[in-house]
Amino acid sequence: DRNQDVGKRLEGMPLARLYGSREFWGLDFDLNSETLDPRPDTEVLVEVALKRFKNAAPKRFADLGTGSGCIAIALLTEWPESQCVAIDLSHEALGQAQKNAQRHGVDDRIEFLHGSWLEPANGTFDLIVSNPPYITNQDLESLSPEVKNHDPIPALKGGEDGLQAYKEIFLQLDPHLNSCGRVLLEIGYNQSESVMRLSEDSGF
Repeated sequence: DRNQDVGKRLEGMPLARLYGSREFWGLDFDLNSETLDPRPDTEVLVEVALKRFKNAAPKRFADLGTGSGCIAIALLTEWPESQCVAIDLSHEALGQAQKNAQRHGVDDRIEFLHGSWLEPANGTFDLIVSNPPYITNQDLESLSPEVKNHDPIPALKGGEDGLQAYKEIFLQLDPHLNSCGRVLLEIGYNQSESVMRLSEDSGF
């Protein structure tokens, strides 16, 4: 009831967790305990993808660590001819993403695969996009209770240096990226030099 909702909110539960949904790119996405609560910052990833492919949408793209499916589904609504492969390590997250894809009418153009980053994927992609975990183990402790107590930790935890996911993704990219393909990754506010160095060391 309303009093319970107010009590949970006062205890630090975010509204998106309280009501089980969040708006992203003008679309409503249902959440569960295994999906990250999508942030407005991540909409920049969608904006950049649309800008990079303004002349021709990618025929096939991949979303790594799809969570609620918000990035993949937002892009599919903008690219009506594109196909997507959405990958996540959590079965529960994939189930929620599939329901969100059905809700927004793109489920016939998206394939959901269980696994780590590109490991379960076949073939190549014009675009690979991801919002991987990038918070250092140390910084996890200083996160606000709204994040630390309600978002899934595996979707946040990036290892000792916050770069573990990027290291794994770069190692797997080569056989899955078309020659003119692009990789778009969300990164932490202070990680640009480190991620660019990883990219160059991996031959990109």
